[in-house]
Amino acid sequence: MLFNGLRIFLASGREICYTDIRLRSRVWNPSRYNCSNTARNSKRLNMTHAPRNDSTEQRRRLLKGALGASTVVTLGYGAPAAAASLGCVANVRENGGYPTEDYQITTLAPDSSTRPDNGPTWAWKAVSPAPDVFSYQVPGQQEFEGFTFEGKVYRAEEAVKAIEVPGATRLNGVQQPIRQQPVWVLVYFADDGTESGTYPGVLAAEEGATPAQQSCLASLTPGGGPGGAPANYTYGG
Repeated sequence: MLFNGLRIFLASGREICYTDIRLRSRVWNPSRYNCSNTARNSKRLNMTHAPRNDSTEQRRRLLKGALGASTVVTLGYGAPAAAASLGCVANVRENGGYPTEDYQITTLAPDSSTRPDNGPTWAWKAVSPAPDVFSYQVPGQQEFEGFTFEGKVYRAEEAVKAIEVPGATRLNGVQQPIRQQPVWVLVYFADDGTESGTYPGVLAAEEGATPAQQSCLASLTPGGGPGGAPANYTYGG
């Protein structure tokens, strides 16, 4: 047998080790000790060890490479979707389109199908408890049914934008409310979908407080509401 310049013969039950083929110098090994040890001890042996290439090492390298590739593919696929969801609130600040100014309080139940523009479905919150309705009057004008919310008087009638009546005061002597008026205010959110306030506590979109649409909240904070959005809000234009 030939192994990197080392030839081993069996003769009469003994191994004969040739440590150098060209010089054909022989080393007897009567003790049957492995010839490779004899060869390593010989100064004439000039043997180079081959790089490790066994099947176990190959499988280890293949497995390591496969795991690395799998991780890269998973992150590459999921990252854009996650970034898109997290950016849906920030996009509102950049693109606008949400109700502003006095349109952030309404006495008409938010529902895109009943709005004149059939617009986007923003998140609104019902004022609880609903404001009591009393008789109000502006000096020199007819009395009307209205309600007070956050220090302002509004007409108690359904309107996309609650109608404020500056200078109106409640009529004296009226103790019992006529009824209650359902009111909804626009809700503001942080970029991760958590609620940060409502109108009029928040008046304009800024980082950390921005209106959000139903589809956006469904992706950020899924719930049992319409389209998978949180159920504690009303969605409409």
